Amino acid sequence: MATPEQFSKRMRQYGKQLGEAANLIGAQAGVAIGKSVVRGTPIDTGRAKSNWQASRVNPRTRTRPAYAKGKYDSTEAANEAAAIAQIVAECRSRKNNQPLFITNNLDYIGLLESFYFYGEGGHKRAKPVPQSKYQPGFVQIALQAGREEIRNTQLIKRALSEAGISGVSIEVV
Repeated sequence: MATPEQFSKRMRQYGKQLGEAANLIGAQAGVAIGKSVVRGTPIDTGRAKSNWQASRVNPRTRTRPAYAKGKYDSTEAANEAAAIAQIVAECRSRKNNQPLFITNNLDYIGLLESFYFYGEGGHKRAKPVPQSKYQPGFVQIALQAGREEIRNTQLIKRALSEAGISGVSIEVV
């Protein structure tokens, strides 16, 4: 039988493992959401994809130019890769209990979210976005990707199992 000191030490260790697992899940969900929202954002000049920015502590409040300026999808891969790299770096740098924000401060991002076939200011684009490539509601799709990442992870269950706790189900709403 464990002494009170041994029991206390073991509980602190399990608590630390559980906290680390929860932090890792938060980072993984942030990466899944970030990748999905960047990939789902329609492209015209690259600015909308480039303005998906992750941050810790406080949300970003400024906009940025496109990582790679271009017309239509000529620089899509470069903008997508740079935006995703920034999001992944912030998510992986997250500390326990630290908030994580993924923002896009462009004034027309809501319009793109709802009406992906229109460009800035609601004017019909000269070159239409391929309907099969982008879907309206790409932010909601990204949030669902984050939920799925949490649902599919085994980190919390593994940490609880190591602490001797079993039969736990994780529900994400």
